[in-house]
Amino acid sequence: PRRGGRRLWQWPFKEFINMIRRAAWTALATRRAVPANRPPDDRFHR
Repeated sequence: PRRGGRRLWQWPFKEFINMIRRAAWTALATRRAVPANRPPDDRFHR
């Protein structure tokens, strides 16, 4: 079960943050690309 547990830590922390940041930006982009038939973001914000 401990296959690449230690190898993950060898990754540079910056690369890990970049990966998460890219995923977050893509999620935001897809959310914005969704048609406007959904409730406005203002309602979601509140």
